[in-house]
Amino acid sequence: MTQADAYRNAFNAKGMADKTIIEKASRLMAVGNIRARVEELQTKVEDKLAYSLKESFAKLVELQDKALAQTKIDLSNAIKAEELKGKLAGLYEDKLKIGNIDTTPFEARIVK
Repeated sequence: MTQADAYRNAFNAKGMADKTIIEKASRLMAVGNIRARVEELQTKVEDKLAYSLKESFAKLVELQDKALAQTKIDLSNAIKAEELKGKLAGLYEDKLKIGNIDTTPFEARIVK
């Protein structure tokens, strides 16, 4: 969530202008111990995500190896595993544009 969204979640911001919320959230993030805690929590989330990505990638490699090792090679599943490994590695992006609507997955639009 954005800093402004976090501020809205943590404080009673009803009736406050967006500009005011953004300024107050920014001031809070400038406080050393608050910024340090946010960074600590972000690191924990990133570590957990990185672990699950590694696990998923390793499993896809294992499944791909099994598909290729069969007497009758299961090329379809081997290709699918390769595609999924590429997606996990960030090589492919699921994106569909309909007019002016951007359907890029929400996670891909978040800027740190």
